[in-house]
Parts: sequence; structure tokens; C-alpha cells
Amino acid sequence: MIHVIFITIYKTDKTILKYVCELELIPWDEKRKLPVHYAEFNDTLISPNEITNYLQGLFQQDNINEEQLKNFFGTDNYEQIYYVILNNLKNQKQMMNITPM
Repeated sequence: MIHVIFITIYKTDKTILKYVCELELIPWDEKRKLPVHYAEFNDTLISPNEITNYLQGLFQQDNINEEQLKNFFGTDNYEQIYYVILNNLKNQKQMMNITPM
């Protein structure tokens, strides 16, 4: 399933979300580890809304630029950033599903 994404690009400030969301259009079949972030590759996709909410919660602002993302994640490789976000969201969901005994 391909997600259709409409993002407004400003003249001087391209939002990082555009690049991260574009990754949902690329199919990946490989399963391997990223050397820097140790994030697993898999074929699970996350919605643009989940990415937006995650990034806005992380940076506590609506407009996130490329430099902020590069500084935080230590890379400008959007495929790596996508999988780090994917794994973080999966971990958050797993933690929320754990019930105390």
C-alpha cells in the first residue's frame, strides 16, 4: 500500500518530514542491522501521522528542519532515521502493552 503524502515545501526551509515520509514509498525486503543505531530493518510501515507525532513530541515543536534532525540522529540518511523512528515507536507500543503483575 502506498501512502500519498502532501507536504508543503517552503522556499528556504524544507521540512524533514517530507524526506522521512517518502521512505514509505520505497519497499524494503532486507533484514539487517544499521551499524550506527542498531535499528532492525523490516517490512513494517508506519503512517505519516505516527512519524509526525513522534517528531513533534521529540522536538516539542511543529516545524523541524533538516539540521535539527541531522544533529539529533547523527546522520542525514533518511532511511536510517526512518528505521530508528520505526523501532522506537514499536518499543513504545510494547512498553505500553506490558501490564504490571
